[in-house]
Amino acid sequence: MSLQDLGALGELIGAVAVVATLIYLAIQLRLNAQMNRALIRQSLSDALRSVSAAGIEDESFSHLIYKVDLFSEGGDRGNLTDEELSRFYRFVFQIFRVYENIYLQYREGLYDEPEWNRIRRSINHFVGLPTVDMKALWERMKFAFDDAFVTQVNEISGWGT
Repeated sequence: MSLQDLGALGELIGAVAVVATLIYLAIQLRLNAQMNRALIRQSLSDALRSVSAAGIEDESFSHLIYKVDLFSEGGDRGNLTDEELSRFYRFVFQIFRVYENIYLQYREGLYDEPEWNRIRRSINHFVGLPTVDMKALWERMKFAFDDAFVTQVNEISGWGT
């Protein structure tokens, strides 16, 4: 085998090594992107769970949720004190903040369409609670949110602008 043959063999082995490395890197990038998406989804899920946990862990807040009765049509907003209404307002604000974060992640391509559609249904349910004037609460707080998210909530809820 001549020196020229050895050089050609070396180039072939080098080319195969480069292609194998590129394939390996592509696989690793894809796995990394999937892992990042999973971490983002888990983080946002944890944020929603954390906000919701207030109704379980804090007895006075649990009583407030019972008075508002988020889970049925039996609540009575008229029974809330100013302090309770203020606490509920902050609770609603936190939930909308988590929803906004999810929307921003979706807009950046980190949530796919089916996931975002599930969140839209959740927002629709949340804003449609029959016992509280959610539209009035939203009107008071929407200034603090991303304009595109405000448009999304208005579209989901049917509240307009």
